[in-house]
Amino acid sequence: MAGKNYLRVFLVRHGETDWNARGAFQGHSPISLNDRGRRQALLAGQRLRAAGISHIYTSDLPRARETAAIIQEQLGCPGLTPMKDLRELNFGAWEGLTFGEIAEQYPQGAHCLLTRPEELVPPGGEDVSTLLDRIKRGWNDILLHNSTGTIAVVTHAGPIRFLLGLWLKRDPGVFWNLSLPHCGIIYASFPAGGGYPRTLIFNI
Repeated sequence: MAGKNYLRVFLVRHGETDWNARGAFQGHSPISLNDRGRRQALLAGQRLRAAGISHIYTSDLPRARETAAIIQEQLGCPGLTPMKDLRELNFGAWEGLTFGEIAEQYPQGAHCLLTRPEELVPPGGEDVSTLLDRIKRGWNDILLHNSTGTIAVVTHAGPIRFLLGLWLKRDPGVFWNLSLPHCGIIYASFPAGGGYPRTLIFNI
């Protein structure tokens, strides 16, 4: 792990929801955790008890905020900051639909999702470049308040992939098929003030 001159980050995907269980796209929809998702969050909090986390940043969407609150209770951590910039991509008309339903109703969009996800613009939603701009802004805001120390960031699969791309200066598409289990934890340490990660461990 890292010393006092480093920023340590535990990146956590939110717990499962009923929409996750049936494979539906959620985006900005205000969906809460199901019972399994709450248990996943509880276990994540237990795994992080010894990490020394002083503050939690979270997407402001219910499934992420609930996950963060359960983890916070396990840690006894005083600080919790919801951030709109950490939201998942807005999938517009696709929200609530499974991929099979999207492929049936929006075949061109489904093909783009499979072959050129970086060019994706769901009908009535936001384009991927907008998500990238949000993630950059949110990460920079976190760095302004945390040059060193230990924090957790609770968010969604899309933002996690974009954060990894940002940290490693790689196209986020490289991480598109990365397995990100619900309440999976990625650990990263950075030199004071940010920059390229010194340590990066997946699904700890």
